[in-house]
Amino acid sequence: MFKFIVKIITSFPNSNLLYKIHNSNISSQDACDACDAEVEPHPLWEYPCTARGEPRRLMAFDFSSSLPDKAQEETTVLSLEGGEKVNGVALWMVWQLHQETSLCTGPVEQVKVGQMIEWDVHSKQGVHLLANRKRDLARIIEGVEVKTRFDPQEGDVDFKFRVVKK
Repeated sequence: MFKFIVKIITSFPNSNLLYKIHNSNISSQDACDACDAEVEPHPLWEYPCTARGEPRRLMAFDFSSSLPDKAQEETTVLSLEGGEKVNGVALWMVWQLHQETSLCTGPVEQVKVGQMIEWDVHSKQGVHLLANRKRDLARIIEGVEVKTRFDPQEGDVDFKFRVVKK
């Protein structure tokens, strides 16, 4: 029997290369805020980054059971450690095929706060980049609140991010 469980987990990459993905011009940033997806795919193995918080599970699905009738929503607060700058939030999935076998689309080693993350080179990870004006507040950010919503009628998982200030 195959039991598929999806875990969407986050960490905080800190990389100057991630910064270059988005234009630092304020008017361009406003346009990006209005049009860009909350989470976009990026091959993070190309961008050296450091973990600024422990990975957290945002939502899990058991595909051996029926889908829920109603939308599911979970809220998680991701705590920051170390007071360093934060560029964004990385998301990946872990597919638990059965007890002994899982497939991870994220880090290939255990994530340790303050250390570089080594990413799977065969997958892209979801990335939510913090806006420049939010990133400038890095020293007073306590964490990031993530609202995760799964709509079984549409088959979509949506994310909303909010900076939590000290």
